[in-house]
Amino acid sequence: MKDVDFITSCVMRGTRMSVLKLACPKCSGPLKISIHRGARLISAQAKCKNCDFIVRFDGSPPELPWVGELGSDFETTP
Repeated sequence: MKDVDFITSCVMRGTRMSVLKLACPKCSGPLKISIHRGARLISAQAKCKNCDFIVRFDGSPPELPWVGELGSDFETTP
């Protein structure tokens, strides 16, 4: 769970560089980070490109610190 907590912390409060360097805790592969804006809530997810690892974050802040630079859908480069 320590790795999931670290990924969660980075996605919610991290810098552009810290988010870009995130890797899958199971296989060390790249993650696809996506932001989803609903009618009332903003959520995010990090999904591994190589294995079945996925983590979802509900109740994201209205504007995550790195979205302006990276956009709302991108892949990490660990």
